[in-house]
Amino acid sequence: MNKIGFLFLLVFINSFVQAQQGLEAEFVDINDFDKKFAPNFTIKGWKGEMLPLIVKVKSNSMENVEFNITSESKNTTIKPYYMAYVLADHSAGYCGSQKTKGEFEISKIPDRAQLIEANKFKPDSTISFVFLDVSIGKTENSGIVPIQVELKQKGNVSNINVNIEVLNKSLPPISSSDYKIDFWQFPMSVADYYKIKPWSTEHFNYLEKMFEQLAGINQKVITATVFWDPYNSKIRHQSQMMIQVSKSKDGNYSYDYSNFERYVEIAMSKGITDQIALHNLYPWNNFYFYYDEASGKIVTKKAMPNSAEHHEFWTPFLKDFERYLVGKGWFDKLMFYVDERNPDITIELAKFIKGINSDYKVGYAGAFHEKLSPYVYDYSVPSNITINSKTLKQRQKKGFQTTLYTACFDKGANMLMTSGTIDTSYLMMLAKAKGYNGMLRWAFNLWGSKIMNNAIYSDVPSGDAHFVYPYNQPSLRYFLIKDGLEEILKIEQLEQKRSQVTGFDKVLDPSLLQSESLRIQNIEKIKRKLNE
Repeated sequence: MNKIGFLFLLVFINSFVQAQQGLEAEFVDINDFDKKFAPNFTIKGWKGEMLPLIVKVKSNSMENVEFNITSESKNTTIKPYYMAYVLADHSAGYCGSQKTKGEFEISKIPDRAQLIEANKFKPDSTISFVFLDVSIGKTENSGIVPIQVELKQKGNVSNINVNIEVLNKSLPPISSSDYKIDFWQFPMSVADYYKIKPWSTEHFNYLEKMFEQLAGINQKVITATVFWDPYNSKIRHQSQMMIQVSKSKDGNYSYDYSNFERYVEIAMSKGITDQIALHNLYPWNNFYFYYDEASGKIVTKKAMPNSAEHHEFWTPFLKDFERYLVGKGWFDKLMFYVDERNPDITIELAKFIKGINSDYKVGYAGAFHEKLSPYVYDYSVPSNITINSKTLKQRQKKGFQTTLYTACFDKGANMLMTSGTIDTSYLMMLAKAKGYNGMLRWAFNLWGSKIMNNAIYSDVPSGDAHFVYPYNQPSLRYFLIKDGLEEILKIEQLEQKRSQVTGFDKVLDPSLLQSESLRIQNIEKIKRKLNE
């Protein structure tokens, strides 16, 4: 081969290698990551609204990618998050032993949102995703705000653009909405993950971050427990109880509320002030615990709520707790919460609690029972249950609250890692359309030790037990909740003007629960109507 031919071959090989390691970026539909938007597409938004955008990045190189955003606006902020892949299983509809014994498809889901710092990220796959939190400023001018995104990697460059059409409409802050979010908190899970002493200064610092994240999605309720967590599957030291229960040598009980008090005060300092939901009076395992001064050990007892032994243990607590709550000015905020337990026994428990003080409140999550409803101030029902209008109106007239929840047993619309991204907005709108007060989920941050990269649990589907990750990293689903809340705010704005959203009643069609395509079709239509 002559010299010219050799040089031509080198150029050809070099061009081929660059092509194989090229960089390609595109904006894609948040409800279909394989559906790309046209160049220079336009998306509408209200002043004060967060617009969620997804950038799909393709590259065969694992080298750092420079990520630069340019905008002419000083009133609109853009935060980029690299969507790290996390292992998940496709096990929607399976709980407990069914999940443990089952075999399910496993895949990597881009769910963990890691803030891009120093304008660069390191991809962990040939196809990566970046989430853009585009927050339109309250003082932004109406009209078009162009945004340019430039990506660079090993000499390759990709430029993409989007136009934000700022409407002459203003969205109030999420905190102004009456729509209630109640995602249960697991402070002991936080301590376990970071391997720190429960209720230490370091632990409370992490819990401050947790409550800040919760405040960002309009959380209204503080999840509290008497013992260690709502389920107490592991016996721990007495000092780790949220309320330390002790039995003296003469047989009297005493209660140290210091952990509980600091925990509640931190939550309230972050704006979560409406309710305190206290668990453990009717737990799944029916256990209760106390520190026995005579033996120097934690004592475990088991008793049903309608038994004399249960009443003997809990009566002095309920009386002392009433005194403490009144002193703190928290009595009206407190409700004793029961999770998916026997309705008849729950009625007996409610009667017992109200026998101590008739103004005590009870909360319940589970199937709807007409006979239980009068005893339950805060009732959360599964998404596929419809409460008849007469009963719902009776609850509303009494000032009772009703919410909707999904969990591991839902095979249709859900908020799992493998659920459709449209599901969050749909479920939140469904609760609104039914006339409920909002949504509940059983776990905001119940983390496994490998949660940063692996969200496969033995007994629940991936994503059922968490919506945020350690180190202050949200999930994609967390941002979808914020987006859903903003759509609710828009609906509330129209309601104040005695106007209605065309087609909003279609959300109540039960077929949507099992059809993702119908959910996308109807929810996207409603969103377009809200931006007209």
